[in-house]
Order: sequence, then C-alpha cells, then structure tokens
Amino acid sequence: APGSPWTVRERSPRDLPIDLLFAVKQTNLDALHTRLMEVSTPSSSQYGQHLSNDAVHALIAPSRGDVRSVLEYLAAHGVFNVTAATPNSDILRATTTIERAESLLGGVRYMRLQHNTAGTTVHRILEPYSLPTRVAQALDFVAPTVHKPAVRRTTQNDTASHRNVPKTLRELYSVGDAVGKASTNKQAVTAFLEQFYDKSSLKDYWSEYCSGIVCGDGLPQLVGDATTGRPGVESMLDIESITGVAGHVASEFWGFSGRSADNPENEPFFKWLAQLSATSDDAVPKIFSTSYGEDEGSWSKPAATRLNVEFAKAGTRGISLLFASGDEGANCKGSKFVAEGPGSSPYVTAVGGTTPASGFPAPGSEVAVGLSSGGFSDYFAQPSWQMDAVTNYLSSAS
Repeated sequence: APGSPWTVRERSPRDLPIDLLFAVKQTNLDALHTRLMEVSTPSSSQYGQHLSNDAVHALIAPSRGDVRSVLEYLAAHGVFNVTAATPNSDILRATTTIERAESLLGGVRYMRLQHNTAGTTVHRILEPYSLPTRVAQALDFVAPTVHKPAVRRTTQNDTASHRNVPKTLRELYSVGDAVGKASTNKQAVTAFLEQFYDKSSLKDYWSEYCSGIVCGDGLPQLVGDATTGRPGVESMLDIESITGVAGHVASEFWGFSGRSADNPENEPFFKWLAQLSATSDDAVPKIFSTSYGEDEGSWSKPAATRLNVEFAKAGTRGISLLFASGDEGANCKGSKFVAEGPGSSPYVTAVGGTTPASGFPAPGSEVAVGLSSGGFSDYFAQPSWQMDAVTNYLSSAS
C-alpha cells in the first residue's frame, strides 16, 4: 500500500513452519475487570490481594465447547501439533506449515514482507481471513495473519549518552543509594523483532557507569525464543537503564523475534503475552518495561480488546506493565491524531519521554520532550481514574 513501510517480496514458501496462535474467547470479563479494580484501588478493602495465576485463568476460562470447536477444526485439516499456551486454553498454539495455514484460514496467501528501512522480514496475509461460523464465534483472532508489527531502526544520540546514566538517573528520581532488599524482587524488559541482548555490552556498560554503586543483581536471566545476537540499541538501553537504577534486583530479558532458526514464524507480541500467562506466580517478574509501541489502529479493535484482557490478567496477578508512550509526537494520519498503542490501553502505564532542564540532574529538572507521543484512544473509553487529569489537561491546554 502507498506509504506503507513494508514491501511485498514474494509468496511465502509453502513448507515454511508457522506457529498459529488462536485466541479463544474468554468468559466473565466483567468479573475480571471488577476484581482488577478491587485489588488496584487503595481505598478498596481488597487492595493488594492479587489473584494467583490459576485463579485468574479459572475466572475467565473459555467454554469447553469453544475450545473443542477449534481443536476439531484443526484436526479436520490435519493439524494435530496443538498445545494449550495458557493454563485454561484461552490461547491455543498450532504448529503447522504455511500451506496448511492458508487452507485453515479460508484460502488466503501468506506473503513475505520486508521492512523498507530495517530490512526485517515477516510473513503475513494481505487480505482478511475467514473461518467457519462456529469456529469464528469461538475466537477473538488468529495470529500471525494481518497485523504487521512496528519496526524501529534506532540510532545512537551521542550528545546525551553521558546524561541518562545510572548515577544521574538515581539523583533525578531520588533513588540515591537505595537498593532492593527482598530476595523475591524481580523485574524484566521485553524486546521484539531482532532487538537482542549481549552480555559483554552490558558488562562494559556496568564497568563504565556503575563505579561505586550496585547495578542489577547479577546478569539477567534470558526468556523467550530470540534473546542473544547483535546487540540492539533500544534493547540494550532498556536492560542497561533498568539494572542501572535498581540495584540488588534480579532482572530478566524477555526476547521474541517473530522468527528464528529454531522456531516457526509467529506473532512476537502475542507470544510474549502467552508466555506471561504460562509463567507461574513464583517465577514471573512483577514489573515489565517495554519500549515497543505502534499506532493503536495497527491492531483491529477485536484484537486490541483481547490484548487489553491479557493486560488485565497480568494486573490482577499484581504484575505492572510499563509501556513507552511512543516517539512520534502528535502523530497525524488522514487529518486525525492517532493514539499510540499499547500505551493507549487503560490497563497499562504509559511512560512519556523527558529532556534535561536547568539544574539537571537535580530532582524535578526535566521537561516533556516534544517527540513523546500519547493521544486519546479511539478504541477504549476514558477510565474513571484518568478523569481528573484529563479534565485539568483539557482546561489548561492551549
């Protein structure tokens, strides 16, 4: 399409392995929202009483009939390598070939797409897919299909390289010499689409900027199908910053590429959420920081709504999800401002960018940077807890 950052190269190889994720419709979503509000609202008597992973999945488990309909449809098409990606089977993973996937989805054609600037390739369909009525009624969406991921080619800004470092960030945010004291503390960053981790780069960073302070708590644990390789600017910045600010806190690097030598083609963002749901309460980090974002409308509303539920599941377990608000400023398409997702979800915390002000790095010596995004969601209603802030913003904005 004109203006698209992706170029269609050729039809995908028919024998190419692919992991199809089937998002089976969940139940009791109103109850999930209510419970999330109870455990997240300081004035609630249930505040802080988070549910276990098993309890969350039991609450919203899909109907057995819906799961059975999907499994029977897959079996009828010769797809038997199917596993539950979550404890309640609300995400089913089917490993098959492009040829069978095309047949499953109504005769569509997968194409190899290449990103015009980053060179990243993905395999996606360019037209809507179709399923039998009973199967379609059982699902929110199937991935990877029509959604094309956002890809950013980040460049290093050397003029600021010595300003946002552990010691200045600790002063700016009044962390000082404080370090984690609970042995169960654990934090994580996520990375997608060939944004890799490199151990030697992290060690070099610590050696240069962590003299006299404690950065992290040993090397991060690696989780996901694509974690190591040529270090990505954005992914390394994330793990360097989070370990630089939080001493004596164990860290993890969760990386998903969408493709790798040992894994079939997949939808990396949704695969991360499936992995999050499959990770036990005693093993899962309680905070995830993600620098990934894209236009809210890059996901269909049904798909974005389902992603919202996955965020709510995490919150009900006591897991905080932090997302970059984006770096496109007031992104405008077709004479309309476009919100940035997933930061537009009411169930995550969107974090905007700042730039140093007079007195940096003294606390408060920062101002919002013009490239930082945000926007009002076109998909989700304004939640009650944002009402005062939004009202004040609209009354004072010029």
